[in-house]
Amino acid sequence: SPHNRASSAGDGCTRALDYARTSDDAQSHGTGLQAVFDLGRVFERFVLAELAEAGIPVYERELELRDVAVNLTGHIDGTIRLGDRWYVIDVKSATRIQAASILEMHDAAEVWLRRYPAQIAAYVAMYSRRHPDRDVAGAFVFVEKSSGRLEVVEYEHDEDLVSATWLRLADV
Repeated sequence: SPHNRASSAGDGCTRALDYARTSDDAQSHGTGLQAVFDLGRVFERFVLAELAEAGIPVYERELELRDVAVNLTGHIDGTIRLGDRWYVIDVKSATRIQAASILEMHDAAEVWLRRYPAQIAAYVAMYSRRHPDRDVAGAFVFVEKSSGRLEVVEYEHDEDLVSATWLRLADV
């Protein structure tokens, strides 16, 4: 993809970001990673069904967001509206420990965990710019891998994280 992806925006290495954006090798992935992506779609369908059963409609599913200034794109899993607040939701599967501490994962050893806070920050920033009239926050909806239990972790906009992410992406 010629674009920076929101799912990779939290990668602290600009070389890795550049490689992911420009390399043909980076665009393909093995069957193991494809299985992870496929399972993620199963979890996403499960979460959407649970939200529907709870009477919570999900809007704007798979909405593409862009920020041309830093060549950033991403697709949100959807939005939900609770009162006057709109939540950009991102469905993830995780262990209970990972879900409980996800917003503090900026310096986690696992790169994929470090990416989560920047990803939701990017989504909220881009969505807020698209809808300046809305009160917007983000929410991870985690499916606990061992039990199927859902846990929602709200993300309040963090301008410092967004600024650092945009500065890093501008260097790519």
